[in-house]
Amino acid sequence: MIQILDGLKSYGPGLSPIVIAISALVAYGAIRTQRDLARKRATLDFFIRTETDSVMLELWNNFAAGVTAFENAADKENFKSASPKEYESIRAYLNILELMACGICEKILDEQMCRNFFVNIVIEYFNKLENFIIILQKEHYCSITYCEFVKLARKWK
Repeated sequence: MIQILDGLKSYGPGLSPIVIAISALVAYGAIRTQRDLARKRATLDFFIRTETDSVMLELWNNFAAGVTAFENAADKENFKSASPKEYESIRAYLNILELMACGICEKILDEQMCRNFFVNIVIEYFNKLENFIIILQKEHYCSITYCEFVKLARKWK
């Protein structure tokens, strides 16, 4: 047995870099796995919050009513002054959708999980509110208002 170990001594210096490289690959894989799990956990937390929190559910209901009011508005350019409550309800939930889009863009939230859960909402309400967003951007002289939401909706279409 000792003779075998003595024979392996000569290979030690050559094997060290290989062992180090394998260890580095294993560590890299573990870090990626933990990062992906953390991203999915954050996404799930976001979903749970939007679906179970009473304040978020009220925001959603007010948002849906506001969108209907905007669709039925004769003068969309003056919707803000004609229906301030509905206008603010739309803005409040669009902020949530923009936050989700920013989280996806910055790779804090898992895009595939968000897409599986929110794709219909994002596309449907983007289509309904595209003019609202354009009016808002002109009003504030800021083309980046809700820009991540807009990019995400166009990407998912």
